Amino acid sequence: MRAKKNLNRVPRRRILVLVAILLASSGGLRTLNGASAAFALQIDLINEKVEGDKRDPHCNNEEDISRVLDVLQRRQEELDVREGSVEYRAKTLEVIEREIEINLSALAEAEDSLVSVLALADGAAERDVERLTRVYERMKPEQASLIFEAMDPVFSSGFLARMRPEAAAPIMAQLSPNAAYALSAYLVGRNLNVPKD
Repeated sequence: MRAKKNLNRVPRRRILVLVAILLASSGGLRTLNGASAAFALQIDLINEKVEGDKRDPHCNNEEDISRVLDVLQRRQEELDVREGSVEYRAKTLEVIEREIEINLSALAEAEDSLVSVLALADGAAERDVERLTRVYERMKPEQASLIFEAMDPVFSSGFLARMRPEAAAPIMAQLSPNAAYALSAYLVGRNLNVPKD
């Protein structure tokens, strides 16, 4: 039973990993978005500076041309630095994405391995329960009823539910009325909360 509960937890882990990836990707996109906004703002500042430096719409002498070229040269150097920063961030994001893909692949392999181990454990447990059920079926009803009387009703009802009716009936007949009633209640109530659709 515990192994089946663990199977339900595996998709939750996958969902948590997916949420972590989405959060990391969102952060990376916001960083790039911020760099783009800063880049656009810098271009606007360059345009304002150049416009401010143009007191005369025409550059009439070499000094004006030189000054404009100096401003453009400085702005180009700043843009080159910012472009390098954006490229570095993009490469960093690529490395992070590759690491995430590698980790997801390793997680998927581990999950597959865990599922196969849990399936083996479930199969072994199921075989053990079936074997023990057959043992109780072959016992004399008087002996089996003593064991069932000592067991917790939830536990013993699981065995009775697996038994053939012709083997379970004599055992139930040997139980005390209280024990037979408790077992019957558990057997009937086991599947009441199961969805019908």
